[in-house]
Amino acid sequence: MHARGQFGIFGSNTGLVVQGLFANQGPTREIVAGMGLRFMLTEQSHYTGFMKESALTFGASYRVADAIIPQVQLEIANFAVGVGYDVNVSGLDVASDGRGGIELYLRYINPSPFRYQNKSFNKSFF
Repeated sequence: MHARGQFGIFGSNTGLVVQGLFANQGPTREIVAGMGLRFMLTEQSHYTGFMKESALTFGASYRVADAIIPQVQLEIANFAVGVGYDVNVSGLDVASDGRGGIELYLRYINPSPFRYQNKSFNKSFF
């Protein structure tokens, strides 16, 4: 299960992003919690949707009993590209010398087909 929430800071282009992940498969369980600061670079147009929002997020996550993950992410329209780096804090740091690994990701969010629909109804129907 994955959850993510954004909370804007009133009167600014900055917001707080909170996210969490819980995964369970057989005897293995993964719990990740994170927080970031999101800076809106361009605002999305409210009526036409022609101008798409873009933002830059800096944050960190913690994978329980395993790693700290600093992250940076660039969002443009429905796409996001990001990079993170696992820093081991578990018993594996002896084998890895405290080094983890780099993580790259690409995210796409399918837009709502109802977002820019004409909200008036057909009056001739009544």
